[in-house]
Amino acid sequence: MKRLALGWATLATAACASSQNPDVPAPETRTRMTHPTFDVEIFNQPGVNTRLVSAPMMDVWRILPTVYDTLDIPVTLSDPQGRQFGNPRFRPREIGGERLSVLIDCGRGVTATPNADRYDVILSVVTTLRQREDGSTEILTYVDGSGKPRAVSGNAVHCSSKGILESVISELVTELVGAVEP
Repeated sequence: MKRLALGWATLATAACASSQNPDVPAPETRTRMTHPTFDVEIFNQPGVNTRLVSAPMMDVWRILPTVYDTLDIPVTLSDPQGRQFGNPRFRPREIGGERLSVLIDCGRGVTATPNADRYDVILSVVTTLRQREDGSTEILTYVDGSGKPRAVSGNAVHCSSKGILESVISELVTELVGAVEP
Protein backbone atom coordinates (compact mmCIF):
# COMPACT_ATOMS: atom_id res chain seq x y z
CA MET A 1 0.00 0.00 0.00
CA LYS A 2 1.09 3.50 -0.75
CA ARG A 3 1.55 5.96 2.08
CA LEU A 4 1.49 9.65 1.36
CA ALA A 5 4.74 11.52 1.66
CA LEU A 6 2.84 14.52 2.96
CA GLY A 7 2.16 14.45 6.68
CA TRP A 8 -1.53 13.94 7.47
CA ALA A 9 -1.23 15.94 10.69
CA THR A 10 0.19 18.89 8.77
CA LEU A 11 -2.58 18.64 6.23
CA ALA A 12 -5.20 18.43 8.95
CA THR A 13 -3.99 21.81 10.16
CA ALA A 14 -3.96 23.16 6.60
CA ALA A 15 -7.48 21.84 6.05
CA CYS A 16 -8.77 24.02 8.83
CA ALA A 17 -7.24 27.05 7.10
CA SER A 18 -8.34 26.12 3.58
CA SER A 19 -10.74 28.43 1.88
CA GLN A 20 -14.22 27.72 0.69
CA ASN A 21 -15.46 29.79 -2.20
CA PRO A 22 -18.91 31.19 -1.36
CA ASP A 23 -19.51 31.96 -5.05
CA VAL A 24 -19.42 28.25 -5.94
CA PRO A 25 -22.48 26.43 -4.67
CA ALA A 26 -21.70 22.92 -3.47
CA PRO A 27 -24.15 20.24 -4.51
CA GLU A 28 -26.28 19.24 -1.56
CA THR A 29 -28.34 16.20 -0.74
CA ARG A 30 -31.82 16.50 0.68
CA THR A 31 -33.70 13.87 2.60
CA ARG A 32 -37.37 14.29 3.35
CA MET A 33 -38.96 12.24 6.08
CA THR A 34 -42.72 12.39 6.52
CA HIS A 35 -44.80 11.57 9.53
CA PRO A 36 -48.57 11.95 9.96
CA THR A 37 -48.06 15.01 12.17
CA PHE A 38 -44.83 16.58 10.83
CA ASP A 39 -42.28 16.65 7.99
CA VAL A 40 -38.52 16.82 8.41
CA GLU A 41 -36.11 17.85 5.69
CA ILE A 42 -32.38 17.23 6.19
CA PHE A 43 -29.72 19.04 4.13
CA ASN A 44 -26.17 17.69 3.75
CA GLN A 45 -23.47 19.64 1.96
CA PRO A 46 -20.20 18.05 0.84
CA GLY A 47 -16.80 19.28 1.93
CA VAL A 48 -15.40 21.73 -0.60
CA ASN A 49 -11.86 23.00 -0.89
CA THR A 50 -10.82 25.76 -3.27
CA ARG A 51 -7.23 26.57 -4.10
CA LEU A 52 -5.64 28.84 -6.66
CA VAL A 53 -2.37 27.79 -8.32
CA SER A 54 -0.26 29.82 -10.73
CA ALA A 55 -0.24 27.21 -13.48
CA PRO A 56 -2.22 26.84 -16.71
CA MET A 57 -5.31 24.70 -16.42
CA MET A 58 -4.06 22.10 -18.92
CA ASP A 59 -0.90 21.55 -16.83
CA VAL A 60 -3.06 20.96 -13.76
CA TRP A 61 -5.39 18.67 -15.76
CA ARG A 62 -2.44 16.48 -16.81
CA ILE A 63 -1.38 16.11 -13.14
CA LEU A 64 -4.77 14.95 -11.81
CA PRO A 65 -4.42 11.26 -12.86
CA THR A 66 -1.14 11.04 -10.91
CA VAL A 67 -2.70 12.69 -7.86
CA TYR A 68 -5.69 10.34 -7.81
CA ASP A 69 -3.44 7.32 -8.44
CA THR A 70 -1.20 8.35 -5.53
CA LEU A 71 -4.28 8.37 -3.29
CA ASP A 72 -5.57 5.03 -4.65
CA ILE A 73 -8.80 6.65 -5.85
CA PRO A 74 -10.05 4.87 -8.98
CA VAL A 75 -11.07 7.37 -11.65
CA THR A 76 -14.44 6.90 -13.36
CA LEU A 77 -15.02 10.53 -14.34
CA SER A 78 -12.68 12.31 -16.71
CA ASP A 79 -14.49 15.10 -18.52
CA PRO A 80 -12.10 17.53 -20.25
CA GLN A 81 -15.02 19.66 -21.51
CA GLY A 82 -16.57 20.06 -18.06
CA ARG A 83 -13.10 20.02 -16.48
CA GLN A 84 -14.20 17.45 -13.90
CA PHE A 85 -12.08 14.56 -12.73
CA GLY A 86 -12.53 11.93 -10.05
CA ASN A 87 -14.98 9.32 -8.89
CA PRO A 88 -18.54 10.23 -7.96
CA ARG A 89 -19.27 6.81 -6.40
CA PHE A 90 -16.76 4.33 -5.03
CA ARG A 91 -16.33 2.08 -1.99
CA PRO A 92 -12.95 2.66 -0.36
CA ARG A 93 -11.69 0.91 2.77
CA GLU A 94 -8.84 3.43 2.96
CA ILE A 95 -7.44 6.27 0.89
CA GLY A 96 -3.74 6.87 0.35
CA GLY A 97 -2.93 4.28 3.02
CA GLU A 98 -5.05 6.04 5.67
CA ARG A 99 -8.16 4.80 7.46
CA LEU A 100 -11.35 6.51 6.33
CA SER A 101 -11.97 7.86 9.84
CA VAL A 102 -8.94 10.13 9.39
CA LEU A 103 -10.66 11.75 6.39
CA ILE A 104 -14.41 11.55 6.99
CA ASP A 105 -16.84 11.44 9.88
CA CYS A 106 -19.76 9.00 9.74
CA GLY A 107 -20.47 9.20 13.45
CA ARG A 108 -19.51 6.66 16.11
CA GLY A 109 -20.86 3.33 17.24
CA VAL A 110 -21.88 2.34 20.76
CA THR A 111 -18.26 1.44 21.56
CA ALA A 112 -17.09 4.88 20.34
CA THR A 113 -15.43 3.27 17.30
CA PRO A 114 -15.60 5.53 14.22
CA ASN A 115 -18.29 4.26 11.86
CA ALA A 116 -16.18 5.30 8.86
CA ASP A 117 -13.84 2.38 9.59
CA ARG A 118 -16.63 -0.15 10.21
CA TYR A 119 -19.25 0.81 7.62
CA ASP A 120 -19.58 0.15 3.93
CA VAL A 121 -18.85 3.68 2.75
CA ILE A 122 -19.77 5.11 -0.63
CA LEU A 123 -17.67 8.18 -1.32
CA SER A 124 -17.68 10.87 -3.98
CA VAL A 125 -14.41 12.70 -4.69
CA VAL A 126 -14.53 15.06 -7.68
CA THR A 127 -12.13 17.83 -8.67
CA THR A 128 -13.26 20.65 -10.96
CA LEU A 129 -10.84 23.08 -12.62
CA ARG A 130 -11.50 26.67 -13.65
CA GLN A 131 -9.14 28.80 -15.73
CA ARG A 132 -8.77 32.33 -14.37
CA GLU A 133 -8.16 35.43 -16.49
CA ASP A 134 -4.68 35.89 -15.00
CA GLY A 135 -3.62 32.41 -16.25
CA SER A 136 -3.89 30.72 -12.85
CA THR A 137 -6.15 27.75 -12.19
CA GLU A 138 -8.78 27.38 -9.52
CA ILE A 139 -8.97 23.83 -8.12
CA LEU A 140 -12.27 22.87 -6.45
CA THR A 141 -12.52 19.46 -4.83
CA TYR A 142 -15.80 18.10 -3.46
CA VAL A 143 -15.93 15.19 -1.00
CA ASP A 144 -19.19 13.65 0.18
CA GLY A 145 -20.34 10.22 1.25
CA SER A 146 -22.65 7.89 3.08
CA GLY A 147 -22.16 4.69 5.00
CA LYS A 148 -24.18 1.66 6.13
CA PRO A 149 -23.33 -1.09 8.59
CA ARG A 150 -21.63 -4.05 6.87
CA ALA A 151 -22.79 -6.92 9.05
CA VAL A 152 -26.31 -5.88 10.03
CA SER A 153 -29.15 -4.05 8.40
CA GLY A 154 -29.42 -0.37 9.06
CA ASN A 155 -30.06 2.99 7.49
CA ALA A 156 -27.39 4.91 5.65
CA VAL A 157 -25.79 7.83 7.48
CA HIS A 158 -24.21 10.91 5.95
CA CYS A 159 -20.41 10.95 6.09
CA SER A 160 -19.03 14.46 6.21
CA SER A 161 -15.54 15.38 5.12
CA LYS A 162 -13.00 16.58 7.66
CA GLY A 163 -11.42 18.76 4.93
CA ILE A 164 -8.19 16.79 4.86
CA LEU A 165 -8.64 14.86 1.60
CA GLU A 166 -9.55 18.00 -0.33
CA SER A 167 -6.43 19.73 1.01
CA VAL A 168 -4.25 16.71 0.19
CA ILE A 169 -5.44 16.77 -3.42
CA SER A 170 -4.67 20.50 -3.72
CA GLU A 171 -1.27 20.08 -2.04
CA LEU A 172 -0.28 17.22 -4.35
CA VAL A 173 -1.38 19.14 -7.45
CA THR A 174 0.61 22.18 -6.33
CA GLU A 175 3.66 20.06 -5.56
CA LEU A 176 3.57 18.05 -8.80
CA VAL A 177 2.87 20.97 -11.14
CA GLY A 178 5.57 23.03 -9.45
CA ALA A 179 3.26 25.98 -8.99
CA VAL A 180 2.78 28.30 -6.07
CA GLU A 181 -0.36 29.89 -4.76
CA PRO A 182 -0.79 33.37 -6.25
